[in-house]
Amino acid sequence: MLKRVPAAFAMAALCVTLIAPQARANPATETFIQQNFDKGYQILNNMALSDADRRRQFRDLLLELAATRRIALFTLGTYAMGAAPTAVDDYVEAFKKYSIAVYERGLNRYEGQALKVTGSTDRAADDSVVQAEITSPNEASKRPVKLGFRVRKSETGAPTITDLLLDGVSLATTERDEFTSYLKSHDGSIPELTKRLVTMAENPQAPN
Repeated sequence: MLKRVPAAFAMAALCVTLIAPQARANPATETFIQQNFDKGYQILNNMALSDADRRRQFRDLLLELAATRRIALFTLGTYAMGAAPTAVDDYVEAFKKYSIAVYERGLNRYEGQALKVTGSTDRAADDSVVQAEITSPNEASKRPVKLGFRVRKSETGAPTITDLLLDGVSLATTERDEFTSYLKSHDGSIPELTKRLVTMAENPQAPN
């Protein structure tokens, strides 16, 4: 059975347990997260845009921010090795659509709230974790949701999000565990997992 990712994970454009590093990350990495998630909220809350334009702009932003192919391959685990290239490419496209749907629903859930970067740490020269909180101005006493964004460099040297952590738990690792469990019970069929992700992206109420 393929479980749904908790909506709180959806805060953001996806890999290991968060370890307490010793060096502060470059402030530019924090700015990268803050500015782009502010932009995401602005897009989703811009009522001057049509629903189609909102979804298109949000999709483009997420695809720009997240290393979706890299994350998709990670979530396949050992099943990615030796798989037919066409099956992998189809899976990556389905994973992109699924991830965008999850992130969009997550941000909508936190409408009226704000994401605030609180700090960052370096794991390596090109590997940082940016800490952030989701807070509500109308519920100051409510415990903020704590997130971590793992940021690495893309092939072009630009910052890109490769994982999201909720209270130290990796979304990419959680998805890998769920997906590989599904593959194990479906004869290792990547096309079957691909179809399942397409269904979940298009119909969030579909049974698992």
